Amino acid sequence: MKRLVMLTLVAGLTFALAGTFTRTFNYPAEAVQLGTQDGYTTVDLGMSAHINNLGEPDLPCLPYQVVIPADAEVTGLEILSYKEEPLPGTYQVLPVQHPIPWKKDYQPLPFVPPDPKVYGQNKVWPEKPAIFAHTGSKSGYRIASFLIYPVRYNPVTRRLFLITSITVRVNYETGKHHVPAYSEMQLKMFGDQVKMLVLNPEDVDRFAPPRKTTTYGSQFLEPGNYEHVILTSQQFADSLVWLRDWRSKLGWRSRIVILESICATYPGRDNAEKMRNFIKDADTTWGTIFVFIARPDYPANYYRVARSYGYDFFSDMYFSDLDGTWDRNNNNIFGELADSVDGYADVHIGMMTINQFSEIANVRNKIMRYETAPDTTGNWWHKILLPNGVTFSDNYNDSIANASPTPPYFDLKMYYSGNGQVQPNPQRYCDSLNSGYTFTSVIAHGSPDLYDLNGSVTSNMMLNLTNTNRLNCLTAVSCNVGQWDLGSTNNDCIAENMFNHAPNGFIGVMMNYESGWVNVAEKLNYAIAYGLLGFRTTRKIHQGEMLSYGRDYWVPVILDSQKYRMEIMERNLFGEPATPIWRARPFVPVVSKPATINIGNNIPVTVTVQTPNFAPVESAMVVLQKPNETFVRGWTNSSGQVTMLVSCPTPGFLKLSVVGANNIPYFDSIVVISTGRYVSYLKHYISDPPPGGNGDSIINPGESFRIPMWLKNYGNLTANNVTARLRTNTTGVTVTDSVKSFGNIAGNDSAFNSQGFGMTVANGLPNRYVIPCSLICKDALDSTWVSL
Repeated sequence: MKRLVMLTLVAGLTFALAGTFTRTFNYPAEAVQLGTQDGYTTVDLGMSAHINNLGEPDLPCLPYQVVIPADAEVTGLEILSYKEEPLPGTYQVLPVQHPIPWKKDYQPLPFVPPDPKVYGQNKVWPEKPAIFAHTGSKSGYRIASFLIYPVRYNPVTRRLFLITSITVRVNYETGKHHVPAYSEMQLKMFGDQVKMLVLNPEDVDRFAPPRKTTTYGSQFLEPGNYEHVILTSQQFADSLVWLRDWRSKLGWRSRIVILESICATYPGRDNAEKMRNFIKDADTTWGTIFVFIARPDYPANYYRVARSYGYDFFSDMYFSDLDGTWDRNNNNIFGELADSVDGYADVHIGMMTINQFSEIANVRNKIMRYETAPDTTGNWWHKILLPNGVTFSDNYNDSIANASPTPPYFDLKMYYSGNGQVQPNPQRYCDSLNSGYTFTSVIAHGSPDLYDLNGSVTSNMMLNLTNTNRLNCLTAVSCNVGQWDLGSTNNDCIAENMFNHAPNGFIGVMMNYESGWVNVAEKLNYAIAYGLLGFRTTRKIHQGEMLSYGRDYWVPVILDSQKYRMEIMERNLFGEPATPIWRARPFVPVVSKPATINIGNNIPVTVTVQTPNFAPVESAMVVLQKPNETFVRGWTNSSGQVTMLVSCPTPGFLKLSVVGANNIPYFDSIVVISTGRYVSYLKHYISDPPPGGNGDSIINPGESFRIPMWLKNYGNLTANNVTARLRTNTTGVTVTDSVKSFGNIAGNDSAFNSQGFGMTVANGLPNRYVIPCSLICKDALDSTWVSL
């Protein structure tokens, strides 16, 4: 019997401390990519952004992100040193032009000549090779970003200069922000994601926000832990109970929340703001991670219209990035440059639009088929489809292919340019999807009804796909393909048809509401793909995480570039965000567990997860739950094993679920039985009256106090003459009265010692100082139970 008895020290002082992050970057000359356009030289380097203003030299910048303490703020970026060398030759660098949309019938805008204010200066541009970009928060993790311009230009001498080496330092100061506490699951999920974004993943755990130890309600929400929330209209709620129950069974505690109730309860200027205020509340109160918006099309408007680059578009990123209001200047136009959008995903959002109940039934069939009965033949889980319907931008899908190592992956480059394995056409594309691919990155012009791969790929084609148990996850650069309700097939756009109506085809699609931008949208495709393929992580990757990572990757440039800003805001997920994507052959795991456990508090339960070949499965999420009694969750180690402490006060069945990166969900149960005597810790409180304490029932530095405590006998036989000894080895803490008597405790009864154990704590201990304790209980028969 083990139980974690934790006492927490609360101190009232916050100190500001300075910190730094320093890193050196090197850029070889062979990384510079020079090309030609309109008689000018184009310059690129790696997966860079181009964010300068019209008419300025079109030079690449590279975004970088670092994690800093959760309560910190950046005080400056310093360039400590750099080396710069001229590239051979002279060049007339292309001035920044109007962005080109991924529209099928685009009319080019007039050429933008060089801006004389820049091109007339006899000095390198930009002036600084590195600049601070942005500081934001991702579910409590604080992220600072900066940009490096690896190539600079002197317009008068027409010389290009390469930064071969540069050392920068980010300075920050702590104690600048109040940081709320987050649940263990939020810290794990978002901490893992931050580690993939930043240059210093080794600092993520120590810079994490505080962990929530108690669940409290809010003004509008009762206490609870719901990592998964379904937002829908009252008329569709009963039809989505299956999804709530399925996610809960897997270990993502789920709840259906009614949109009409939210809009009648929460403050806000419109339905969208009320929805977002609810999600903010659920994020901090319930620890919500995934939100599925199953929105009715009419009559209420359960969506946010945002604006960037002169376009209005629907943006579900508004419900994902929960910092600020998205309307800082209060002009009722959301997402503008002046609105100080933070950008980072605090929850993962997916959605569907609903006209009729049959759409929900179709989505249910696809999700359950994909998650529980995937095809285990054909190697489709290691196949990536990379169609490109234009003569340029092959390099972006090439980058995705490079992120998916061969072997084991096979990448089909279907390039119109002829530089891939085959050229695309609609039939070849559909045949490939029918054969089975796990992920697709589409580069093509589009409209609400179609996208162009050397011919129109239409909604009707998508409705007739036959990849029943080999469903695909897709992202596309195309314009307007996600402009819901504007298509002619089923009165829906092609994205809605692909997810809502197609019985096969796709488990989720990430598509643009308005104009995607050439050389911008492809980079979002790449980042989304990297969110699935690039991490080599041993846990599941959910499609909501993929889109969030794609957006988060480009957050450093959203304050400087409206085209990037618009691109990440308008790419919406038509799909359930908690759906995991297959990245290896699905298998049924071999699970070892105890057949029975005794009732009691903090009973250790060890579960071992293996492949059919008995190899250990690492990072499988193992969940044990007994309704209204216990819910515990853990992850297997490199040996495929996890031990969890379970409290079951009554007999019955403890439900077990195992969900690994590539195992088909496994379900079983453990029988909970009642027998013998079993005494352990139940609860306590802090008594700190003067003169030793201040009477606030909180442990403060320098206090002496007592700990009245209850013990419980979880067995069915009486434990006689029970005594308990409290111990701790914590520095600065002394147990002054360690042994207490609790008398005879009948089976399934408790006993209380009102005097309690004595303890003192030293002055100068920090806030949230944790005091681990052990409690050793014995009875007259010398039976011993330890609560840790």
